[in-house]
Amino acid sequence: MNNYNVIFVMFLITYIQKLFPFFLPKKFCSHPLTLHLAEKLPPNIMLILLTTTLLENVKKGIPPADSLIAASIITFVVHLLFKRVIVSVFVGVVVIELMKRLGL
Repeated sequence: MNNYNVIFVMFLITYIQKLFPFFLPKKFCSHPLTLHLAEKLPPNIMLILLTTTLLENVKKGIPPADSLIAASIITFVVHLLFKRVIVSVFVGVVVIELMKRLGL
């Protein structure tokens, strides 16, 4: 599975989760487990994206690049600042692609 497929699947998971409050009863949406998952899933999805990318590179014999680590740090900081998963993922993908194209 390439990175774009993983990103697309995570994007779908995140936005399907965002639609739950519109279709599920209020009692379920305010349940502590649901609130806990809503808080913890986005950072975990970002961790899965990073791990998948690193593992794919290691399988190809490419050592973890400084640019990938830098892009991960930038993505993490953006997530801490804005608390929006889609913004964090978008910035991370853009930064990684820019670094690839610039040869960094």
